[in-house]
Amino acid sequence: ISVELSFVPDRAGEFKISVEVVPIEGELRRGNNQLSSIITVQKGGITVAYFDSLRAEVASIKRLNRSDKIQLDVQRVYGGKFQRLSKIDPKFFEPGAYDAYIIGSVPAEVFGPKLLGQLADRVNEGAGLMMIGGVKSFGPGGYAKTPLADLLPVAMNPTDTQFSDEFDPSLHLMGRLQMLPTKTGVNRFVMRLDVPAKNLDRWKSLPPLTGANRLQVKSDFVEVLAETPEHQPLLIT
Repeated sequence: ISVELSFVPDRAGEFKISVEVVPIEGELRRGNNQLSSIITVQKGGITVAYFDSLRAEVASIKRLNRSDKIQLDVQRVYGGKFQRLSKIDPKFFEPGAYDAYIIGSVPAEVFGPKLLGQLADRVNEGAGLMMIGGVKSFGPGGYAKTPLADLLPVAMNPTDTQFSDEFDPSLHLMGRLQMLPTKTGVNRFVMRLDVPAKNLDRWKSLPPLTGANRLQVKSDFVEVLAETPEHQPLLIT
């Protein structure tokens, strides 16, 4: 049974929240009547590091800086023959430097094994990680043999790596794609664009995507929050 809780902390720090059901008469096993979790409340919002090539998505994501609760730092990565000019500052991946990381269309080789290992350490310590679609994202970006492969909810094949700038249409969904919440996603707070009664209609009113990565769900332990009308996954957590 899915239960939603509302909790407004009055200070920053770690909090333990619990859900407990009252035992019924004659219930013998009561050890599973309670579920607890630790949440961390940040002081003054969150800091986000964003890595991407120069493309249309960057301008939209930069708008996060309009919020007084989010500080977004952008690292531009060059493509093609200029890719070697891209230098990622190791300070991005120092412990406690950022609360979350967003990776766009950036090949894994730009980061290198050392920085990707440090990023995996930060995620395992509690930082957030999102990879958005792109020609050099997920398998096509060479992430199948990196420490991020165990952290992303997408199944990636090492043979999908694109070693050139040529576009492989077999690894992508082409054409206009309507992005819609799944039955699971429509009830998740991250997918709410309107009040529950109007949320799905609001999603249907949005213009379609012009393309997407062909994603494959890794296991039963992940959730698909958005998909195309033909049930191709578009957002996996």
